[in-house]
Amino acid sequence: MKQLNQEQGLTIVLVTHDHGVGNMCDRIVRMSDGEIVGEEFPQHDGSFITQNADLIGEAVR
Repeated sequence: MKQLNQEQGLTIVLVTHDHGVGNMCDRIVRMSDGEIVGEEFPQHDGSFITQNADLIGEAVR
């Protein structure tokens, strides 16, 4: 899936409860009770850039 994304520019929406799978993604949108509560961007060093749901904007809603 990652190869398809990188080579063909395809967007893939993956839903998982597995943190290991999520951490391999370029972007994580966190939800709770059907509401977006945050967004994370995993970094190559294992850290995350995190945004609060109030800062995400209408693009992901």
